[in-house]
Amino acid sequence: MPDGIRYGDLDLPRFRVIGIAGTPGTGKKTIGVIVAKLLDYKFLDINAVAIHGRATVGKDEHGFIADTSKIRTLLLREIAQTNTVVAGHLLSEILRKNEIDLIIVLRCSPNELEKRYSSRKYSPQKNLDNLSSELLDISLDEAINTFGTRLIAEIDTTRTNADEVARKILKIYRGEEKKMLGAVKWLSQISGPGDITKYLQ
Repeated sequence: MPDGIRYGDLDLPRFRVIGIAGTPGTGKKTIGVIVAKLLDYKFLDINAVAIHGRATVGKDEHGFIADTSKIRTLLLREIAQTNTVVAGHLLSEILRKNEIDLIIVLRCSPNELEKRYSSRKYSPQKNLDNLSSELLDISLDEAINTFGTRLIAEIDTTRTNADEVARKILKIYRGEEKKMLGAVKWLSQISGPGDITKYLQ
């Protein structure tokens, strides 16, 4: 196992942890469940941990307001027990570099995300905020700021099904495939200024 992890007054051996981050709608939960099943790891959805652990402090137009400190306590308690796949857009706010082995940042084109959001009951403002976040690489930047570049791999899920992405993650995790980072640049692929302002109103 990797180096130990400090949890409260306990100095525990650390189990393996794979984190899956990304803008809402990129496939974190669906793909994370598949990866966990393939590896026989436990799967944790950060949003579910927050809700079931009562680590929320209210709601706003985007959904619940998370108590990240409480979520961190709950999550550390879980990952101290077994090998885990953890998924959620709050990953970079919850865990630290020495507490995780690999971070996968899932990406998806804003055009495709817009289609995926049509089946969700998001507010128009939440849709726009998420689309602009993806366009501007926010989830990736947050992951790099928290974990550095060495642990991160970026995967575009726009035209790839969940099983294919999960198997690609396994190859990266096992060192059979190189981590790719910085290849996804939606701004350079937007066809015209009208498309940019559509997502950045």
